[in-house]
Amino acid sequence: MRIDIHVHDTEPIELLLDSMADNGINRAFVCSSAVAKGENVKTLSDAKMVLGNVARAQTEEGSKRTVQEVNRDLAEKLGPYEGKLYGFGKVDLYDQDVEEQLASIVECGLYGVGEIIGIHEHVDLLRPVLSFSAEQKKFPIFIHCDFPVERKDLEALFNLIGEYPDAKIIVGHMGGNHWIETLEHVKVLDNCLLDVSEVVNYVPLYVAVAEYPDKVAYGSDFPWDLQEVNLARLNNMELSEEAKAQVMGGNLRRFMEWEI
Repeated sequence: MRIDIHVHDTEPIELLLDSMADNGINRAFVCSSAVAKGENVKTLSDAKMVLGNVARAQTEEGSKRTVQEVNRDLAEKLGPYEGKLYGFGKVDLYDQDVEEQLASIVECGLYGVGEIIGIHEHVDLLRPVLSFSAEQKKFPIFIHCDFPVERKDLEALFNLIGEYPDAKIIVGHMGGNHWIETLEHVKVLDNCLLDVSEVVNYVPLYVAVAEYPDKVAYGSDFPWDLQEVNLARLNNMELSEEAKAQVMGGNLRRFMEWEI
């Protein structure tokens, strides 16, 4: 069983399904996407615009569509692919009714929250989200931990995670450029799983699997990156079949106690 813990919604959804078929991926966890198709980013101007939007994501200005609408739309879109595509819901950290948003995610049949973007200098806004995860037991919180997240944000984040040992946290991109600090923090936190999509190079992935083989989960961030990228890296690590199976889905199922 091969599971991708980190993909984004595409338009059409066949872009994702075709990539999964080509790479032998059996299941995928789908986040709402700010960009429908990765190939929309073709120029430097495009890249600046997209990354600027990422940096400004989840500001107090909010969006024209409510998060409840986004979540309902995602659940409806993934409905025909039950057992293959699993949805992660969106939250607006600045909304006064975060708890209501979280409850609606469960009600519409999504499996967790993610990818949460916008924790830079606002880590404490995650408190009600982590509290909800701790209460639900099997409800993961997927947090974007790469640009524009800084070292001080990660320090605050891991301190907060330590206050909620029953919460389930997926650390997106393994902390990005701050992967060493991330691995040091995760060493003493049993409620974290490392998403290794878009790690800065081969070395962080190799070190993470060597140090914490039970805390690493394969992710691609498709369509922002290709599913075959980390598959190639894993295949070049000469892992045992058992170790590879853990990274490709076993760790996620054990971590979440999911029967998928």
